[in-house]
Amino acid sequence: PVLDEDPGYRLLEEGADSDEEEFAARTRNFVKQFSEVNKTIGNLQSLVAVLLVVASVLALSLLAVAYEQLVPQHQEQARTVALLASIPIVACLFTWFHIWMAIQMMFR
Repeated sequence: PVLDEDPGYRLLEEGADSDEEEFAARTRNFVKQFSEVNKTIGNLQSLVAVLLVVASVLALSLLAVAYEQLVPQHQEQARTVALLASIPIVACLFTWFHIWMAIQMMFR
């Protein structure tokens, strides 16, 4: 089934039948391939973070341009709505940070 398709499992199964040198070489090759996968995942995470920053900057720029084009009365209303909307956002971020910090302190 699934275990037969897994290269690591297959390597362990074949390791019992092959000589030690070949098994060690195949193990090193498997670990090297696994390391390359981890590097690729790290690169993708960095790319997603950069993309998120760029998208945030563009969205904030668009909001700033739209805000500047409002009449002063609507600017005041938009400012009030933004301040009221920021309360639960800041509360969620504050709570998330403290829970994360508690977990870090507990298990490290």
